[in-house]
Amino acid sequence: SQVIYVARNPKDVAVSFYHFHHLAKFLPDPGSFDTFLTRFLQGTGKGLGGGLGLWVHPYFAPTTPSSSSVHYGSWFEHIKGWLGQKQLLDIFFVTYEELHQDLGGTAQRLAAFLDVPLGTETLVALEEHCSFRVMRDNAMANFTLIPSNIMDHSQGRFMRKGVVGDWRDHFSPTQNTLFNRLYQEEMGDSDLTTRWPMA
Repeated sequence: SQVIYVARNPKDVAVSFYHFHHLAKFLPDPGSFDTFLTRFLQGTGKGLGGGLGLWVHPYFAPTTPSSSSVHYGSWFEHIKGWLGQKQLLDIFFVTYEELHQDLGGTAQRLAAFLDVPLGTETLVALEEHCSFRVMRDNAMANFTLIPSNIMDHSQGRFMRKGVVGDWRDHFSPTQNTLFNRLYQEEMGDSDLTTRWPMA
């Protein structure tokens, strides 16, 4: 079987997930960003779906996370778990940053991985329909079809900015130093350190 794994700079993941907590009524209030970041770094929470962190929508999950946890558990454990399967599974590993920088080239590599043809017209259409600008306004992609008792759309948009490095607008120097230290401890021997800037 083939697996497509999309990763993102964990600093941007933390920021995005913080804002998502404001929208998602099924998740606890995130508190301040500092409080949420502490929980994110601790990785405490329900790692739904078992050891490989298979995704289960929290609305359908049997338990609700406590206010002292981050849903899905540790980002570090999740990504290391999948990276550890590279020898056993056929995994196409791609980053949000790669998609942002070169959507067309990434789509071509993915098509080759899946062994499916990707003609020029299809690629042009794919690049248009998968652009952040189009997806942000597409009700099938932007979560606006989800009822307000599940997603409080008055708190913001699910698709906020679509940029790389938004963490720089949220992290204090102290938070950044702490995050970098933990990242190095957890991921120091990984080739991921070259996939996104941590400074």
